[in-house]
Amino acid sequence: MRRDGGFGISSIDMVNDVKTTTTAGWCAFIRFVLVAAIVVGLRLPTLDQTVVDWDESVYLVVAQNLAHGGELYRTVWDHKGPVLYAMLIPPVSIADGQLAPIRWFATLCLIATMFFVDLIGRRMSSPEWSFVGALAYGLFFSLPRFGGLAANGELFMMLPATIAIWFAVKWISSDAGRWELSGCGLFAAMAFFTKATALFTLAVIPFLILVHASRRARSQWSAASADIAALGAPPILVSTAILGWFWSTGRLQDYLFATLDFNRSYVAGTSFLESWERYAAFFAWASVGDPVTALALIGL
Repeated sequence: MRRDGGFGISSIDMVNDVKTTTTAGWCAFIRFVLVAAIVVGLRLPTLDQTVVDWDESVYLVVAQNLAHGGELYRTVWDHKGPVLYAMLIPPVSIADGQLAPIRWFATLCLIATMFFVDLIGRRMSSPEWSFVGALAYGLFFSLPRFGGLAANGELFMMLPATIAIWFAVKWISSDAGRWELSGCGLFAAMAFFTKATALFTLAVIPFLILVHASRRARSQWSAASADIAALGAPPILVSTAILGWFWSTGRLQDYLFATLDFNRSYVAGTSFLESWERYAAFFAWASVGDPVTALALIGL
């Protein structure tokens, strides 16, 4: 059939494309549901256990205190970010005093993260194989070294981090409008304020965007400043809002001590060899399960 003036393809061909895409999409979704069922099945036996890892007990105590009117970093203390506890207050409020709601919520966060890993896989490879990354990620966060079947901070942190990566991949693969960059910046900020170590994961985003920008024609480089503004504005706004809130309630110093000073002293107290061994193990496993590291290894 003729192309109409060089734009697009015939209506029949378009219908066939949509039908093929829809069929492939449904098949990919069914494969993801099966993969998600496997991961939920692995975590199911521990959902009502009293203790799996001590970190989640801290999350329970802190979230309980906040749910009853406490103040983070003042009446109750932890070195995790405020977004983590904003996420945990609703499930803790449902069944006060029990860890099961936190574990169920953690499992939902894991499945949601796996879903975005699957979406990243569809853009980077094909719908037929996107489930492999999702399955690897689900198994990755079931390993004892990375929290096992407990509700750990990294699991919650990686949900907004992976959504940020999805926005970045969507923008890079289609060179679409700047709202994808703004979405990337927004969820990157949410990941950082969930747990500050998200920076190590999120650091690959500007690298990938710069590599993509360097491949543009020189005539398009003038748009770089607008791209940077679209990416950077949401983190600045989120940071201003959160830090301003702590300042207005007289808790800014408490927050900075908990998230900066304490973590710095913790890192300083860890030997170089132990730190190296931890990071080496993390990146070895992350090359299989972490979508961010996988992106860096593939090199867009």
